[in-house]
Amino acid sequence: MSAQLGYSRSGTAHYANAVSISAGQKKSQTWSLGASAYCSSIIGLLKYSGGSYQTPASHC
Repeated sequence: MSAQLGYSRSGTAHYANAVSISAGQKKSQTWSLGASAYCSSIIGLLKYSGGSYQTPASHC
């Protein structure tokens, strides 16, 4: 299966390149955000061939 990890901040989604993943595997992605990102509402995103998922928004 192919999947993309991402995040949404201020209504704009940002995704990493698609990766291949199999059942039981774990993948992670790190972004370097500026200081203005701290204490802002950020939502984690997962997009895959069968649909999508989002986390609850982060808060300080």
